[in-house]
Amino acid sequence: MWAGELENGQEIDLGASSTIGSVSGSLPGVPVTVEVHPSSVRIVTPPGPQNQWRHLVLHNDGQKQVVIVVRWSTVRR
Repeated sequence: MWAGELENGQEIDLGASSTIGSVSGSLPGVPVTVEVHPSSVRIVTPPGPQNQWRHLVLHNDGQKQVVIVVRWSTVRR
């Protein structure tokens, strides 16, 4: 979960040390599938091999968000 203030048009990288808001939890560094809520927030850069499965960049296309829920689950190989 991310909490803070993400205005319309802003992006946040949940894998980097962010200066916007705070993140509880982290990505596991292995292949995952990701869901983001609310629907006005979209994934710009998903976790993948190019970022060691540790970065998730989100973009807010709607009203200011103060909480974004990220649900991830590991992909079985």
